[in-house]
Amino acid sequence: MDSTIGAPGEALASRHYVEERRLSGAVRDRQRDICRSRIQGHRPRGTGHAARTWPAGSRNGRRDPSRLVELRVGRRRVTRQHVAPAEFGELFAMVRRSSWRWECQRSYAVDGDELQAWKAGRRLPESEEDRAWEAYIRGLRKRGIPFERVRVFHAPPTDYQRWIHSTTARNLRIGEDVRWLAESRVHDLEMPQDDFYLIDDVRVAVLRFDGFGEMTGVVIDDDPGVVSLHRTWRDRAWAVAIPHHLYDPAHGER
Repeated sequence: MDSTIGAPGEALASRHYVEERRLSGAVRDRQRDICRSRIQGHRPRGTGHAARTWPAGSRNGRRDPSRLVELRVGRRRVTRQHVAPAEFGELFAMVRRSSWRWECQRSYAVDGDELQAWKAGRRLPESEEDRAWEAYIRGLRKRGIPFERVRVFHAPPTDYQRWIHSTTARNLRIGEDVRWLAESRVHDLEMPQDDFYLIDDVRVAVLRFDGFGEMTGVVIDDDPGVVSLHRTWRDRAWAVAIPHHLYDPAHGER
């Protein structure tokens, strides 16, 4: 389940551009969707922002002026800043039309306890974060707003991926549309190696993780060139990804 859902802040809602903020080093819990979901090479034109494709902190949550990046795209001002999870949660509350998630890491450290319990044949009780995410998704569904995600299945799969596949039916029950894409197809499609959200087709939130599955930053961007690139990636992956109920981890499509 995604864990941090906040109410929209007036300051964020009033801006027509999004700022990029350094992620607080203190924020290391519940990072996958942001971060949880149970429930290189291409440089976009005019942005100076390099997206990493698959290989071929703030100060107490306040703005860090030294990290503010301001760009000009025509007459439009675009600023970027890494954001802390509490602020990122505001973005979820602002969704009006659609949410789409690209989820491509081999594992996410935030789910370590649940993974270990699964490996031991146990299941942890539902958490407050799980219940909050379920309520959020059901709320979107009542409003006719889709929440879609594509998850990458590596070869060979990690324990984490086998575990998350076993829990994904719950995502579907609450209203998500989850599909899977084999790692081999990811290479062919030249998809990015960073997770991201595409919000209402007008805003991107890129989630950065280190090699241990720990989140290191979130970059929110509404630059037209960046958004267009991520929409292309979304369309490319969604067209060939396999719905969860048809995906067999051992053999691909059933």
